[in-house]
Amino acid sequence: MDNNHQNIPEINLVGLTRNFFNALGSFIKTIGRFFLKSAVFIASKILWVLLFVVVGVVFSLVLNRTAEKSFSSELILASNTLKTADLITSINSLHEYCIENKTDEMASLLGISVEDASEIIDIEAFWIIDRANDEIPDFIDYKNNHDVYDTTNVRMQTRIAIRAIARSTNEYENIKNGIFDMVNSDPFIVNFNNKRVQLLDEILEAMSGEIANLDSLQQVEYFVQNRTIASEKGQLVFLEDKPTQLYHNEILSLYRQNQKYKTERELYSDPITLIKDFNRTTNADNDYISYAVKWISISLLIGLLILVIVHFRSDLKEIYRKNL
Repeated sequence: MDNNHQNIPEINLVGLTRNFFNALGSFIKTIGRFFLKSAVFIASKILWVLLFVVVGVVFSLVLNRTAEKSFSSELILASNTLKTADLITSINSLHEYCIENKTDEMASLLGISVEDASEIIDIEAFWIIDRANDEIPDFIDYKNNHDVYDTTNVRMQTRIAIRAIARSTNEYENIKNGIFDMVNSDPFIVNFNNKRVQLLDEILEAMSGEIANLDSLQQVEYFVQNRTIASEKGQLVFLEDKPTQLYHNEILSLYRQNQKYKTERELYSDPITLIKDFNRTTNADNDYISYAVKWISISLLIGLLILVIVHFRSDLKEIYRKNL
């Protein structure tokens, strides 16, 4: 038994730790030398580097001036009648027209001129995601990849976002008015919404009557029945008050429900309600800064690659000959 234990090689943890940190130190030194040599190389070619930066600046300026400007913004709508999924599907018919470049059809659907419709690049509706299911909108699902089986982060069923991309922010008003006209002119939606509003009016009328009846009943209980005075052998005896708190609670509960329905009737009487309008002060999506960052980076990368190839051309030729 002892001989078997003696034959098992011992693991030298101290040696392994030392080797690991030696290897890590060598790696860090290698990386440091690489960055140091790169910095020295770039410093020795600083004039060329600045030249490539200037080329990138000029190129981005030219592209920015010749490129077509585009602006994007979102508005938020409350869907008071249709299911959110149905409203998104309806709005996204405009998205299909934009993809297929059907300007005439889009102009007809929005009730705008063909000239204005031609300035619209895209219109698309998206779900709004509510994290933690607390009825507070958190973000817009632009990628349409939300997990519908997620019960914690859910799609809001009362709000949608509509993103518009246009060549001018002046088109936002046309897009907004066109969407409202499109929805409010749909016979099915209008009829559905009218019945919803009629039902709200009936509920409010019934609630007002119920509140009035309970209030009258409470007064009768308090002033008549609870204050009945009995006379017994010449003595006045006051009967015990019956509880009127029950009526008070019922009236208060009905009053709160009544206020809720009144708010819905006054603020959400149309098929859709605007929650947040387009931002007309937004900058262009393809402004100069975005062009500059992109093309200066590309110019620098191409320039550095050329400088490296020229500087090490003799070594590259030698490697090429050896591999022939």
